[in-house]
Amino acid sequence: MFWRKDDTGRVAIEPEGTDVTPRYKDVWRSRASLAGFASKPAHTANFLTNHASGNRYRFTEELLTPVDELYAIGLLKNLGSHLDTTTIDAEVRQLLHEWKKDQATLKQRFDLNNDGKIDQMEWKLAHSQARREVAKARREQSEVSTEGINLLTRTNDRNRPFLLSAFPQRDLIKRYCLWALLYSAGFFARSSAGIWLFNTRFG
Repeated sequence: MFWRKDDTGRVAIEPEGTDVTPRYKDVWRSRASLAGFASKPAHTANFLTNHASGNRYRFTEELLTPVDELYAIGLLKNLGSHLDTTTIDAEVRQLLHEWKKDQATLKQRFDLNNDGKIDQMEWKLAHSQARREVAKARREQSEVSTEGINLLTRTNDRNRPFLLSAFPQRDLIKRYCLWALLYSAGFFARSSAGIWLFNTRFG
């Protein structure tokens, strides 16, 4: 997961499952079979490393850098509503529990008949006061809290792609159009060759 920020705000991006179109691509070879141990050579040694004998493994690294402008399509959702999972009733119970720890203050506030104990009616009064204080605290917190976390992730819908690209939308459209033309031309060529072979053999 990584963050991107612009003039409109900040968003967290979970790249798992995305179709990435990077701007930079590096290729190198190594004797190591694990990419974690096959570190990319320095630029000065890049040519020798890629052409040296015995380097059996070829690694390709595609990069989206922090300075790249990012074009993204996916499912954007706000997690702010999930950050506070406690209910107002739970907070009221917690506040009353804290008040019970200080019996002297509790009796001073709610023992209206001064009999040294909190009866049922006085306890209802304490419960109502606790609810008012919790509601007030929640309102104040909502006024100063952030808008939550905006998360961009995959859609789980084949008709709604999840794309990350270092190229702007117009360039990305041109790329996809070009690939579509190439695939169409390849399909047409294979179909024509198949028809020609069929006619040659059985015609």
